[in-house]
Amino acid sequence: MGRDKKKRRNIFPIDPDSSFDGNAGFEVGSKWINYNTKEEFVCVDNTNGNAVWQRTETINHNNLSNIGTNTHSQIDSHINDETIHFTQSQIDHNNIQNSGSISHSQIDSHINSTSNPHSVTKSQIGLGNVQNLKVNLNATTSPSSSDDSDSGYSIGSYWINTIADKAFVCVDATPLSAVWKETTQQAGAAESINISSLAEATDPQESLDYTIIYDSSMDSNKKVKLENLPRKYIEVVGISSAVIGNNSYSVVSNMTVTPGAGTYFVSFSSFIRINGYQKTLEYALFANGSIHTGSYRKIRDNNLISCYTQGILTVSDGQVIDVRAKVYNYGHQHNYYTVTFYERNLILQKL
Repeated sequence: MGRDKKKRRNIFPIDPDSSFDGNAGFEVGSKWINYNTKEEFVCVDNTNGNAVWQRTETINHNNLSNIGTNTHSQIDSHINDETIHFTQSQIDHNNIQNSGSISHSQIDSHINSTSNPHSVTKSQIGLGNVQNLKVNLNATTSPSSSDDSDSGYSIGSYWINTIADKAFVCVDATPLSAVWKETTQQAGAAESINISSLAEATDPQESLDYTIIYDSSMDSNKKVKLENLPRKYIEVVGISSAVIGNNSYSVVSNMTVTPGAGTYFVSFSSFIRINGYQKTLEYALFANGSIHTGSYRKIRDNNLISCYTQGILTVSDGQVIDVRAKVYNYGHQHNYYTVTFYERNLILQKL
């Protein structure tokens, strides 16, 4: 193929004129550099005898397409007109149309206000059911009667003693007579109680919900009283061994209680050993001396085993609920037959 001889880029000591046209080998887009003036030109029209060259550093507004009708002087006049163009420092709030009567200082004061200037209510932000209560979540002591309404507390206020790991709620905020209830004592929490001998719970209306009665042989450090259970409970615990050696019903040692009038769910459990071969143990719950037939159980075994029974019993004031048992020879004539009850529990839940 022949080499393209059209001049694309030329370096000369002079500027191009209209004679540097298509006949001279130039085409639209050809470049021309005047190395004396360090100026560059581009051919925008290579018509023979009327070629047009333009400096690339300077674009003539009049030669642009879609330039509108404004002249350079009009554009310059518009740019320099300070009545229609403002700097940031020249903008004055007071000169803005429809700006209202509020001053800058009033606007700043409103923005910086933390006193709820729009009177937003807690219901409007979804907190309508939240009480506005003073709390003390980092106390090192427990609340007293002087932690009252005069101190900002009210019924429902919460208080946590971080040293003792206890929590309290205010139930009465009367000045100087405030009442706080501890809420951290749960079912199963233990409190020492001094019981030197077996005693019976005779008052079903006592303030405790749970009473445990022990025999005198139990270590006093293990004697506890539980509170805050949902119903009235009584538990009788026997630790020392109890031996039954009669073929007629006898009360199992310590397994007796006078709970007060009412209907109770009663359960009994123990570990036992029947002494002797082919001996039979019968046991049941009794209410006021009468057997509860649904709780009757019979065992024939001479190993250490567990026994359990339960029933629903109703008694009047002063009447006793107890566990009775008897043991007898089964098919063999032996003079010696007894049963030993080891640790045992009698539990009553008032219905």
